[in-house]
Amino acid sequence: MNKFNATLRRLVFASGMMLIAGTSFAQYCTPVYTTGTTFGDFIDGVTVGDIANLGTGGEITGIGYSDYTAISTSLMIGDTYTMTINNNPTYSQTYTAWIDANHDEVFSVDEVIGNLNLVLGETGSFDFSVAPGAIGGETRLRVRCIYPAFLATPLDPCASNTYGETEDYTVFLDGAPEIDGGVVDVTAPT
Repeated sequence: MNKFNATLRRLVFASGMMLIAGTSFAQYCTPVYTTGTTFGDFIDGVTVGDIANLGTGGEITGIGYSDYTAISTSLMIGDTYTMTINNNPTYSQTYTAWIDANHDEVFSVDEVIGNLNLVLGETGSFDFSVAPGAIGGETRLRVRCIYPAFLATPLDPCASNTYGETEDYTVFLDGAPEIDGGVVDVTAPT
């Protein structure tokens, strides 16, 4: 192998490594609870659109987090929906729900769709609209509860807590305006 080929291979490998090193992959946070749902602090039902996840009881993971992203619904951007949440029969909870409308894998304050304070065994609802500026496509819906009720809202979507549960779902946002990159001007070649 000549020196040119060896140098070219090193250059290609180094360029590839720089591309890999420069690529950043975001990931949704997974909140951890020290006690979680052990004493009955859990979300007992979420209903919105085609999602009707009822009577689920405690968390799936053992850390207060339940990945229900296999359960999904489609929501139309600009339309109004009602979310219903069933609280556990044991303790009062504070609830916040988010939709990651910009797909950045961060649940920000402007993506909060509702807050509730529910006493034991209570069911509550709120209406929300999918923001007209939302990006169409697949994204995530998060519902989080923390004991006790009447905490300051919105809740932090990622912080560790003692009692409660967080559930994630998949939503498909439809109706985003098409991007029209139409011709604005045609200039003669010089």
